[in-house]
Amino acid sequence: MLAPGARGDDEIELLAELLSLPNSATDLNLSPQRKRELLFEALLHQLEALARSRRVLMAFEDAHWIDPTTRELLFLTLDRVARLPVLLVITFRPEFQHAWSGQPHVTSLALNRLGGHDGAALVERLAANAGFARETIDEIVERADGVPLFVEELTKAVLERADQDNRVAAVLAASRLPNLAIPATLHASLIARLDRLGPVPKEVGQIGAVIGREFGYELIEHVAQQPTAELRAGLDRLGEAGLLFCRGMAPQSSYLFKHALVQDAAYSTLLRARRQELHGRVATALNQNFADLVERQPELLAYHLTAAGDTERAVDQWLKAGRHAAERSAHVEAIGHFEHGLAALSELPAQAVRDGREIELQLARGLSLFTTQGFSAAGAIEIYARARELAEQRGDPRQQFMAVYGLWQSTNGAGAMEDAQRLSGRLLELTASRADEGLRLQAHHSAWTTYLFAGEPVAAREHCETGRRLYDPERHRHHRQLYGGHDPGVCARYMGAQAYWLLGYPEKGFSIGSDSLAMAQQIGHPFSLATAHWS
Repeated sequence: MLAPGARGDDEIELLAELLSLPNSATDLNLSPQRKRELLFEALLHQLEALARSRRVLMAFEDAHWIDPTTRELLFLTLDRVARLPVLLVITFRPEFQHAWSGQPHVTSLALNRLGGHDGAALVERLAANAGFARETIDEIVERADGVPLFVEELTKAVLERADQDNRVAAVLAASRLPNLAIPATLHASLIARLDRLGPVPKEVGQIGAVIGREFGYELIEHVAQQPTAELRAGLDRLGEAGLLFCRGMAPQSSYLFKHALVQDAAYSTLLRARRQELHGRVATALNQNFADLVERQPELLAYHLTAAGDTERAVDQWLKAGRHAAERSAHVEAIGHFEHGLAALSELPAQAVRDGREIELQLARGLSLFTTQGFSAAGAIEIYARARELAEQRGDPRQQFMAVYGLWQSTNGAGAMEDAQRLSGRLLELTASRADEGLRLQAHHSAWTTYLFAGEPVAAREHCETGRRLYDPERHRHHRQLYGGHDPGVCARYMGAQAYWLLGYPEKGFSIGSDSLAMAQQIGHPFSLATAHWS
C-alpha cells in the first residue's frame, strides 16, 4: 500500500519503523533530527501520491489539543496542499494560536453559536415524532445558549426522562415542565443521561473514561473484569445512546467517546479511591498484556501509574517516556514528560534514591532544552545547578560530570568566558584520575572550545590534540546525541584546524580541516558535517 507513494526504499524503512514493523532503519545511520525530517517527507509523499490518483479530504479535529510534533507535520501539510487537489479541514477553538491566516489558499470560517431559529430546528429534528411543545423547545434553546452539543444533550435528556409510553402527554403538560427537570448545565445533563442508562452501562462508561478518550475492547476487557456478555451489553447501550462511537466488531473493536466532555462527565462521577483503583488496573493490564503499546507510547503507562498513586514507578516511567521522545527528536514532548516526572517526584520523601531520580530527570530535561532553544536557553542554568547540587551531595562521579558539563554549555553559550573556563577546569579535575575515556574526552572537548573562544589558541590546540588521541569513532558515537549535538572527533579536528591557522600554520590547519570534513562525511552525521565545513 505504501510503496507507490514512497520515493525509494529508505522511506519504506522509516514508515515501517513508525508503524513498529520489521525494518532496518538503523542501517540508514541518521541523526534523530534528520530521521524526523525524512519521516515527515515520507508522510507528505504518501499524501501527494494519493492526491495524484484521486481528490483527497483530510481532517484534523480539535487542533487546540494537538501535540508539538503533529503540529509541525500539520504546518508542513498545510504548505504542501496548496499545490494539490486536497481539501484540508481543521477544527479548533478560538484560542488556538496558528500562523496560517492570510495565506491565499486558506479560508477561515467562524462557527458561531446557533441562533434561536436554528437551535429550535435542531431540537425538532432530534425529537422527531415526540411532538415537543413549543415551551419545551424554547426552554431547551434558552438553556443551551446556542451550543450545538448542549442542544443535542438536553433534547436527549428530555426524551429519556419522559415516560416511554406517555412521552407526548408528558411534554405537552400545561405546567412549566417541573417533572421534566431539564438540567441546568451540559455537565449535569451528561451525568443524568449516564445515570438513566443503568448501573452496568454507567460503570462501563466510567471504566472507559479512565482508560482515555479512545480505547480498544481488549484493553477494557482486562480492566473491567466483568462477564463478557455484561461488558458488551454495556458498550452497546452506550453506543445506542450516542455517547460512544464504535468501530469494528468485538473483540477487535475500538471505542471513542462522542466528545471529550462526555468522557469528563463519566470520569467525574468516580470516587477518588475507585478512580485510583481503575488507573492501577489499566497500568497492570498495559504492563502484562500490551508490551508493544507501552514500548511505542511509554507515556500512557506513566500517566496511569501517576493517577493510580504509584509514584515511584510513575517517576521512572516518565523518565523513560521522555528519553523515548528525545530519541525521536520530539524534544518539546520530552520536556513535558520530564516535568511530569519532576512533579510526581515532589510527592516522594527526601532520600538518596529520590535525589538520584531527580538528577536524571533534570539532566535529561536540560539536554532537550538545549536542543530546542540552544545553549543559552532560559532556565538551563537553574536546571543544571540543581542537578549539580544534588550530585555533589550524592557523590556520583558521572552525575557530577554531566551536571557541570551542562552548566559549562550554558555559560559558554552565553559568552561568559570566565565562568566557562572555571567550569571546564572543574571537568578536567573530575576526570583527571578516572579511567572513563569518554568523560575525559568531553572534558578536553570543553577545554579546547573554551580556550579557542577565549582567544588562547595554544591551549586550545593542546586539548584538541589530546581529544584526537582519546577519540574512537565506534565507542564514542553516542556522544553526538549527548554532548552538544555533534561528533567530538570531528570537532577536535575542525577546532584544531582553526587553532593552527590562528597560530600561523595554514597548511597544517588545512590538512587537519580536510581530515575533519572526511571524517564527518564518513560517519554521516548531518550537524557534524555542517560544522566541519566551518574549517
